[in-house]
Amino acid sequence: MKAPDMYMEKLVVGPGAKGVIDLNKPLTENLKNIAAALGKTLDTLVVTTLAKPRHDAVIAEMQAMGVRVFAVPDGDVAASILTCMPDSEVDVMYCIGGAPEA
Repeated sequence: MKAPDMYMEKLVVGPGAKGVIDLNKPLTENLKNIAAALGKTLDTLVVTTLAKPRHDAVIAEMQAMGVRVFAVPDGDVAASILTCMPDSEVDVMYCIGGAPEA
């Protein structure tokens, strides 16, 4: 899925997956690359996103891949920080948001 033109994609990972993200590729391919870099299977990869209607389709797409998705009402910055913390279960933060918000 590609973000509409008025929005931008935010995809954040910790140091274990540094360098494997390519926003020109589909999210599904990025998630596969992230999982591989972290030595995980897709069903053990944890993605946090915002519980917003604009994310409904992408949440369904990730869940169909077997990815564990946690949708929170707000806090994409905090979720981004969690990807970098060694004891955190969060591997990826993915959101689609307005450019002024990013």
